[in-house]
Amino acid sequence: MKRVLVIGAGRIGVTAAAMLARSRSYAVTLADQKPAARLPAGITFSKLDAADPAQPDLVCRGQAAVLSAA
Repeated sequence: MKRVLVIGAGRIGVTAAAMLARSRSYAVTLADQKPAARLPAGITFSKLDAADPAQPDLVCRGQAAVLSAA
């Protein structure tokens, strides 16, 4: 199972993350400053503060793909 990070927990980011998770081919992490109001099943959340220069590198580490919906 490949790990995929979706940056942006708005409507588009949550929809993309949910579609990836439903395929059961990806371990999906959704990252943003604040969690989505409703996190779909099978998705983990990671807090991301883009103002901290080290954080984007940390949350992207180990991911097979990164999708930006920010």
